[in-house]
Amino acid sequence: MRGADVTGVPRSGRARRLVLGVVGGLALTGAMTVAVLANHLETLTLTGKCFDTYTEGTATVYDSQKGNALELAAYAYDGGTSSWTSTPIGTVTIPMVNGTGPNDSATYTWWIQISDSSYFTSPYTQWEVAYDATGSHGVSQNGVAPITSGTLCSPYPNTPESPLAVALPIAGLAIFAGAFGVAIRRRRNSASAG
Repeated sequence: MRGADVTGVPRSGRARRLVLGVVGGLALTGAMTVAVLANHLETLTLTGKCFDTYTEGTATVYDSQKGNALELAAYAYDGGTSSWTSTPIGTVTIPMVNGTGPNDSATYTWWIQISDSSYFTSPYTQWEVAYDATGSHGVSQNGVAPITSGTLCSPYPNTPESPLAVALPIAGLAIFAGAFGVAIRRRRNSASAG
């Protein structure tokens, strides 16, 4: 019986099915590998729903795989020309460090520094954070729309000098009040001594 068709299928038909089965299996494996390696941006949020020199938020990535990266870019809307800036006014690259594979999601906190404060003055009236394909690798947009806001965070701008602008006048008043109190005390002490 050796070499005989036990199943009743001719040899040429078995060989063809075997080849088709191997090719189909390889195609399925390749498709699954692509699906496993692809990350998808699912949500993009903006903390406080406002923009500042340090704008922050979160991004949720599905099918998260370590080693890939998501880049976000900030743009400003010029109300005078009715157009968005052609180049980003700030970017951030988020390395994928969490996640183990398909159907696994990870949420990353991000912040973008917008160092040129002129983008927060006229004629700019709106700002947005969007997926940036040029700096992202291994992460697709998955149809997530940019986050757009027409407001600035308060107080504006959030720079390190802002606390000094409040603290210096108060410190000056405290020094003046202290000096005035010392002068009055000296007069009272000298009057009571004499």
